[in-house]
Amino acid sequence: MTQPEGLIKSNEELESVLGTQESRINWLNDQFLLTARSHPDNQSYITVESFNLKMDPAIRRVMVAEISHQLSEISTGDEVVYGIPAAGKEIGALVADALYLPTHIARKGSNIPGSWKNVLTVESPSYTTPSKIDTIQFGFAEEEMKAILVDDALATGNTTRACIEAFRKLGVEVVAVAAMFAKGFEGGIDRIKELEIPIIVPVVVERIGENGQFVMKEFE
Repeated sequence: MTQPEGLIKSNEELESVLGTQESRINWLNDQFLLTARSHPDNQSYITVESFNLKMDPAIRRVMVAEISHQLSEISTGDEVVYGIPAAGKEIGALVADALYLPTHIARKGSNIPGSWKNVLTVESPSYTTPSKIDTIQFGFAEEEMKAILVDDALATGNTTRACIEAFRKLGVEVVAVAAMFAKGFEGGIDRIKELEIPIIVPVVVERIGENGQFVMKEFE
């Protein structure tokens, strides 16, 4: 299999990228730009094949390193990690491993196994099909629990915010939210910040330029 241009080809190169937060974020931005595409009928609908459809191991490794690094400054070691389905479950499990935190199961759809207990059901309009209502089931959600929510992408933030509000109503403290990338121009980051919850997003598209190019948030 031919390796896409720009991907890490040796352990030495990987260690160099992993070395600092600036190098991780800059490299992830570069990789995002290699495969990110806007839908021809909706410029705001962005797909990034190498991030959440066919994730390259180097991207996965660097992304998990950066998210877990930032979460380590927030986590007190007693949280549960929920990966928001579908793609958020994969990155969420890896982040939990890096922080040595437990994960609890979550899935989309109305059908849940009989072995699940304390199921929290969240309904929110689908981002891709607004007329459709997505149902997310979070298993083993208990009062006074602390949770970290991890997703692959953040756009309007409506689904994530609905999850946070449902957890809060149950008595669960959501201590942080993380996503691999966000479309900052759709307001999702600000909607989560309004709830006074830390949000971690290594890759942020600030806007789409006149010629369709992605303008990325630079490392600060």
